[in-house]
Amino acid sequence: MVMPTEVLTPLSDCVREHARTRGERRAVVFLAEDGSEVEQLTYAELDRRARAIAVSLGDMGMTGERAMLLYPPGAEFACAFIACQYAGVTAVPVPFPDLSRADRSLPRLLDIMDSAEPAAVLTTIDGQTRLSPLLDQHPDVSTANWVASDGVDVGRADEWSDLKLGLDVLALLQYTAGSTGNPKGVALSRGNLTDNLEKIRQGFGWEADWTSFNWMPLFHDMGLIGGLLEPLYVGATCYLATPFTFLKRPRIWLEIMTRYRCEYSAGPNFAYDLCVRRDPGDVSDLDLSNWRVAANGAEPVRAETLEAFANAYASCGFRPEAATPCYGLAESTVFVSTEDVDARPFVYAADLAALAAGRLEPARESSPSTTLIRCGTTDQIGRDLLIVDPVTACQCANGEIGEVWVTGASVADGYRNNPEATQATFGATLAVDDGRRYLRTGDLGVASADGFFLTGRIKDLIVIAGRNHYPTDIERTAESAHQAVRRGCCAAFAVPGVPVEKAVVIAEVSDNTAEFDEIRRSIRRAVADGHGVSVSDVVLIRKGSIFKTSSGKVQRSRCRDAYLRNALNVAEERCV
Repeated sequence: MVMPTEVLTPLSDCVREHARTRGERRAVVFLAEDGSEVEQLTYAELDRRARAIAVSLGDMGMTGERAMLLYPPGAEFACAFIACQYAGVTAVPVPFPDLSRADRSLPRLLDIMDSAEPAAVLTTIDGQTRLSPLLDQHPDVSTANWVASDGVDVGRADEWSDLKLGLDVLALLQYTAGSTGNPKGVALSRGNLTDNLEKIRQGFGWEADWTSFNWMPLFHDMGLIGGLLEPLYVGATCYLATPFTFLKRPRIWLEIMTRYRCEYSAGPNFAYDLCVRRDPGDVSDLDLSNWRVAANGAEPVRAETLEAFANAYASCGFRPEAATPCYGLAESTVFVSTEDVDARPFVYAADLAALAAGRLEPARESSPSTTLIRCGTTDQIGRDLLIVDPVTACQCANGEIGEVWVTGASVADGYRNNPEATQATFGATLAVDDGRRYLRTGDLGVASADGFFLTGRIKDLIVIAGRNHYPTDIERTAESAHQAVRRGCCAAFAVPGVPVEKAVVIAEVSDNTAEFDEIRRSIRRAVADGHGVSVSDVVLIRKGSIFKTSSGKVQRSRCRDAYLRNALNVAEERCV
């Protein structure tokens, strides 16, 4: 395990110190769907409740074991997570199942439970009551040790004693979102978590007097680590809501940022796009001038989204410099690189033909182009982040597209109980061995004199007649081909064909459209004109039926599989 190069303070020690020095400051506040405050915890209360739960976990012999955190929305999750850090228990955050859609939510939960093999399941009294039908149907779940953390006697906090845990102790099993395959449990140590929290602090310029808002799910790395643990690490105040609260009414995100004068909030690209596309009405009551860092990650960042959001809310005081594209993945805890804070997003107009040939070249007037967003500055390249030829394992020169390789103290040791995937993903070495072990991200990127840019995913590349095509570019073209195609809801991929592979586009369409033939023709024409690709099949599917991860990434592999099985939720009978 690679340890942090400097002595850093683990999250658990930070929370203890904040409880001592700023105990009355709000640590976590949970908001209802209408934005009203439902629960709040000061740092003193968070620490005391976490110590009491830690004592109960210790009584159960849980130190060194794994505990599944199965919480309905609320502030109690924070108490349980910090309690695990106090008790030397590996936390395994998972989504609370939607029992009305049990056929979709339970299989993932049971798969994670089988993989993680938790010695206990932590939830609330209400959560355990709501899950009782599940427990009756699945004896293997009901026999686990269940702990209702909000039922633990807070007075037991005084019995807690510091275990003086080392940085090599496992802090967290973070299950990946599964955009290209089955979810895997990333084993993150206290050292990984500490190093990454410090990287986030430095990268975004976090301050202890900041206030933040997070609506992303706490079982997802960006929502958990960037949205909850980072504020607790620096001693800030974190306001929390559910993803449904945002999706139901995106404007509430901006209202909460206004009300609490928040300096930090983050979301995937689609969230910023949704705030523009869903008519926010009169924005004169919004004040976003205090928003210092509007982090944008977890899926490809689009230049048009950044520009549209900045323009839509310029009158509210939102600064274009606040938009902060970033890059990361669960295998490196969460954070890898970011644009300079207080710098406008850097947009590179790239020649599509050159990208297809594996090079970054500026756009030319006479040929199709696309835009790339810088996700890392030049000083972030070459230390813990390299661009490498995935075949030769040689470092790429500036301007050459290759696989993004990452190393350093934030990179996990591997996946739980999956040595084959661990070796393939975490065991890479350069052709000219520099003595370091690298994480192969599976992402394609390029370094230049201007910085670091992502171009796509290796597994998602569409190769037709020897030319590489990036699905994100084709999807962007398809989305703009017709007004009935929903933004962020297209998937482009290749399927076997004779004599070459065939390109397929799946597109969600609005419920009120019936122009199916025209939509298909528009998509085929736009993709052919923009990319020189003849789309073999265009499938129009119903609103909300494209496969996505919890962070909003389109799951192209699942879409492709459903297409091949003829299992898509089509909006009409298609003609191939």
